[in-house]
Amino acid sequence: MATEKGIITKVSFNKQTAWIKTQKSSSCAACASRDMCQGDSSDNNDKDIAAINTALAKKGDFVVIRFASASFYKATLLIYIVPVFFLMAGAITGHKLSVYTAFSQTAVSIAAALLFFFISLVFVTKTGRNLSKKKEYQPEIIRIVPHRDNTEEKPPETDMCNKKA
Repeated sequence: MATEKGIITKVSFNKQTAWIKTQKSSSCAACASRDMCQGDSSDNNDKDIAAINTALAKKGDFVVIRFASASFYKATLLIYIVPVFFLMAGAITGHKLSVYTAFSQTAVSIAAALLFFFISLVFVTKTGRNLSKKKEYQPEIIRIVPHRDNTEEKPPETDMCNKKA
């Protein structure tokens, strides 16, 4: 289970969804897609994430959100591996079907591979939209983190070294 901290910037009317502003963490540095995360390739490290508000957090609360690791790995498999399998299946299918056409074996294999690849993109998009509606594929606010306000009074400082006995 991956967790991240952030601050609530907006809460939906029914308080079921909250938008959290987070910063890219150190784990983002190793990610190959770090520049494309949330469709933002700017240098801004802040990200807005919509999450299920199970903790009933309010605007301005500091929260911890969790991402289920199993769901993350399934989504990664869907996004990265499925298109490769479709591409390979298309190439093999094109190779087998090329004997029935007047075109070269290579041309038919490439055309079929590209066709299957574009079919995989449609499949991945539709499946991704369906999965995004499921609770286990959405980030969830698991707790509100107490924080200190900078306007609070600080305890008086004492200098034990300079006191006279």
